[in-house]
Amino acid sequence: MAQGLTRRGLMCGCGCLTAALAFRAQAANAERPPFEFNEIGADVFVHTSWSTLANGAWFPSNGCVIVGVKRVLMIDTAWTEDQTEQLIERLKPIAGARPIDLFITHFHADRMGGIAVTAARGIKSYAFERTVQEARRAKAGKIENALRPDAHVFDLGGRLVEAYYPGPGHTVDNAIAYDVGTHIMFGGCLIRAAATTDLGNTADAVIAEWRLSVARIAERHVKFAAVIPGHGKTGDGALLTHTMKLAGR
Repeated sequence: MAQGLTRRGLMCGCGCLTAALAFRAQAANAERPPFEFNEIGADVFVHTSWSTLANGAWFPSNGCVIVGVKRVLMIDTAWTEDQTEQLIERLKPIAGARPIDLFITHFHADRMGGIAVTAARGIKSYAFERTVQEARRAKAGKIENALRPDAHVFDLGGRLVEAYYPGPGHTVDNAIAYDVGTHIMFGGCLIRAAATTDLGNTADAVIAEWRLSVARIAERHVKFAAVIPGHGKTGDGALLTHTMKLAGR
């Protein structure tokens, strides 16, 4: 555990203090930075929300939205309920009458801290069975639909997004989502940003399996136009190599 971070602080997200300093952590006691929602590919958006570390510094967390002809897929909520409300408001003019589904990549609060808000808005939530179980155990919130086995394709109306569980790493249940048409992958907290020099929060990690799990993704999806980590800047396939190096030490 990184010095100065409580276990509760670590459990609320996936970063550590050194990683926070490496990318966009904001000064302690400053106002929370604004919620961000940016298009990085054809109808692929990254949403970035914020919470504080134990030292009071603001720390960013990424999620993703993929828009299809018939449906919209939200990958992870914002970190908090009020920022999830902002996310939904930003989505309204984009989604229009299309229903929105939610895929949760693992059970930590930076992935599903706003699930009560999405449920109240009628957004159906999905996750692999491991995540549903871990969320129940941690009392993190209720995920409505358990997916089996370890891969599931969301059909957004001809646009296919594969959810995939490659094995444990950051947590026992961490999954990714890959947009087949654009080759954009949301790696979540299993994938580390280029600026990081360590694995971040390892409170629930299975470090011995982390490298192999990322290698399975690289073998399954050879092409990566963009890779979105759970925290930090979007990169490309080099982020998988970077993460494997960090996990292989």
